[in-house]
Amino acid sequence: MTIYREVNELPRCGSCGKLLTVGGLVEERLGHELWFCSEQCVRVFDTYKAVKYGAEAVWPESIKS
Repeated sequence: MTIYREVNELPRCGSCGKLLTVGGLVEERLGHELWFCSEQCVRVFDTYKAVKYGAEAVWPESIKS
């Protein structure tokens, strides 16, 4: 039996904000396990978002629960 999740329960990419319906990467960043949609988004997060915004770069929707 397949269990469906509501859209508001699905994670979002920690870099671009894309809704992740399947798969994704979980990486440790800024003290949290964050979801990312691709290696490119991990690089953008590491080289731009984390540097520019610090802890504010982490969206609650991208933290792995």
